[in-house]
Amino acid sequence: MNAPGILARARVWLWLLIPAAVFAAYRIYQLRWVCDDAFISFRYAKNLASGLGLVFNAGERVEGYSNFLWTLLSSAGLWCGVDPVSLTWVAGGVCYFGTAGLLFYLSWHLSGGEWLRLGAPVALLCWLLFRDAHVWATSGLETSSVTFLVTALYCTLLRASKRRHYLIAGGLLALALLSRPDSLVYVAGSGLFILISDRRPVRALAVTLLPVLLIYVPYWVWRYGYYGFPFPNTYYAKSAGFPYWSQGILYLRLFFESYYVLILLWPALGYLAWRLSPWTRVRLEDPSRRASILALVFITSYFLYVARVGGDYMFARFLMPVAPIMLFAIELSWRALSTVRRHDWLFAIALAALLVLRWDPFPDSRYRYMVVDESRVYPRVWHDVSRIAGAHLNRCLEGLPIRVVAGGERMAWAYYSDLPVILEGTGGLTDTALAHQTLTTRSRPGHEKWATPEFLETRRYHLLLSAPYYNERPIDSLRRILVAGLKLTLVTYDNELMEQMRSRPDVEFIHLPSYLDSLLAGSADTSQAARQERMTFLTRFYFDHNADTVRRLAMEARLRDVVQQTASAYAAPSARR
Repeated sequence: MNAPGILARARVWLWLLIPAAVFAAYRIYQLRWVCDDAFISFRYAKNLASGLGLVFNAGERVEGYSNFLWTLLSSAGLWCGVDPVSLTWVAGGVCYFGTAGLLFYLSWHLSGGEWLRLGAPVALLCWLLFRDAHVWATSGLETSSVTFLVTALYCTLLRASKRRHYLIAGGLLALALLSRPDSLVYVAGSGLFILISDRRPVRALAVTLLPVLLIYVPYWVWRYGYYGFPFPNTYYAKSAGFPYWSQGILYLRLFFESYYVLILLWPALGYLAWRLSPWTRVRLEDPSRRASILALVFITSYFLYVARVGGDYMFARFLMPVAPIMLFAIELSWRALSTVRRHDWLFAIALAALLVLRWDPFPDSRYRYMVVDESRVYPRVWHDVSRIAGAHLNRCLEGLPIRVVAGGERMAWAYYSDLPVILEGTGGLTDTALAHQTLTTRSRPGHEKWATPEFLETRRYHLLLSAPYYNERPIDSLRRILVAGLKLTLVTYDNELMEQMRSRPDVEFIHLPSYLDSLLAGSADTSQAARQERMTFLTRFYFDHNADTVRRLAMEARLRDVVQQTASAYAAPSARR
């Protein structure tokens, strides 16, 4: 190994990778955002830090999150007075660059740890220029941390030869399971890899599974006892137990249409599989052999899982945990094919450039195949506005026993308002009754179990944190309410609650008892159909939730009078004939 050669190679690496790393840091900061679903975890974290337990609403044990470790991290930050949005941004960025460091290690591993044999870091360079890796480095969700854990698991299993290596791999598997339950795919993949590639597979598998049994199984027993179901409520809300192959294939297709250069992954996987066949005679000690087996197992099994569950409604999110391994599989196959080392740099630069010059499937932020780029739907300005709106709601409604419904786009309002009872109404993530509904037809993943008006009225919810959720008939104007200038919707009218709200500043709505009195004092000149429609509405909206017998009987009597007058009008011509 000569010093000038090492220095020259290091200079090339620095000139290329340092600007790429600076660009990645800039893009992560520029694209930083927070997803609406993150505020569900943040509310659990806030309640835990406040001593109410790991619950969304006090006294209701529903597991509406699927990122236990991430929620604990957010709770620890809140307990220390740190905003969870800022904390998760920093933690996500650290995990992103941690993954970049692991990709450097993988290139180093292929070279046998020798600087002069170290080729171009194809996977690392692509990762530093990967737009959706930058997007999901923040978001407030656990995506970046799971990606780091899966990549660390890959690196650990790749060099596993001693007991401690398998123990570390098992610990990473346990952490991945605590971060996201679908990491069970990697447990199965790791077990298959060990059985295929290790000389003493039974012992190695037992040692790997030991941390999972000691860490994850006790956690699972606790959460089953605490929440009462074997899987998180999100599993039932998203119908994850039912195959949705058609949508899952579209999800994968959209990703590869956008990052068209990653189509190279498929011939790369085919070539890696061929190299493992007996007639190619790849040496058992060749570092690329184990890397090829593990890449094939992880990528194939995870793609099958994504296709089966229907993917996700958030573009690229479900594929991020395996994306670094996808990039490394391409590098691995290129290294096996390439005979001239200087061509590695040309290939790395060309691949990274084409990755940057991707096709954007969401130029106008609209849905495609029921998938959307959520980072454009919820930019930073949305978060800033939501924080202000939540503060106004808290100021106007604090201390009231109000039951609120929030759609996904209003979860930030709900979080910052800190109201006592909140329902996530567009997917049933925080309600077991909604989540366990049976689906007859499939639609957008994660948004198939809406809270219907009848459901909300039966459960006596009061306020919807959005513009009208109901048909805009004239009678629906009674549902309109302004809270600090925010246009919201009344689901049901509770006299006792509304009288308290009536005395609050910056709260405006139609006072139902006064409205009914004016109706009863007026003339009965409207049609029978109009009066019947109004009575049906008032029954569901008001009378079923309030003991107002006098007004109810009076309204029913007025309706009977109209019916009798109409009947008499039809009978009179017949009598004259």
